[in-house]
Amino acid sequence: MFAVTQPRRPSEAITREETVIAYTATNAYAEFEEQNKGTLTAGKVADLAVLSQDIFVIPVSSLPLTTSVLTVVNGKIVYDARVLKVK
Repeated sequence: MFAVTQPRRPSEAITREETVIAYTATNAYAEFEEQNKGTLTAGKVADLAVLSQDIFVIPVSSLPLTTSVLTVVNGKIVYDARVLKVK
């Protein structure tokens, strides 16, 4: 939330899309792990979170209410809120 609002320096705020890239692909690059993680690409480890809300469309004030309903690390489910319906 603070990345997209920057209360003290609004001119330094970035978009939600830029924030997600910073926390995923850019972090992997900083760790020299971009070949293994950072994007959802075949052959890379599956680290992902399914969120309770669409963080790209909800009001900024609702961002703190977002939770993970499913978290996968290295292709293994490490958290499951059991709210997703699987067909």
